Amino acid sequence: MLHTEVRIVRPDGTDAEVGELGELWVKGPNVTPGYWNRPDANASSFTDGWLHTGDATRVDEEGFYYIVDRWKDMYISGGENVYPAEVESVLHQLAAVAEAAVIGIPNEQWGEVGMAIVAIKPGHALTPRKSLRHCAGQSGAVPNVRG
Repeated sequence: MLHTEVRIVRPDGTDAEVGELGELWVKGPNVTPGYWNRPDANASSFTDGWLHTGDATRVDEEGFYYIVDRWKDMYISGGENVYPAEVESVLHQLAAVAEAAVIGIPNEQWGEVGMAIVAIKPGHALTPRKSLRHCAGQSGAVPNVRG
């Protein structure tokens, strides 16, 4: 966009490298100056005039930006950042999956773990164990199978 600066930023506020996932920040005359009567929201959403979009983004070597997910959608499991869109993409590789949504739920051991809600296509069958085996095969993780 004209007159708009963009950058991808690490959690510590430094610029991310090419290919590294970070938060998209934008700045320019077309960006909101802030939230009306919400100094708390402004304090957490702006840094030196840069609006924190909440979009998990990366840039490639050619300068193309890819919005991967929303930071707010991310959950932390055992100290690892998990992006539901990535898990949903793996679930959609299964022919039986019509729709999939992954959310983080509380867990005593890991802080949060993912829970997938999956809609199966008519005429297909899919067990939780098969879907978890498929996901584990993609990530190298060993899933905790329940249900």
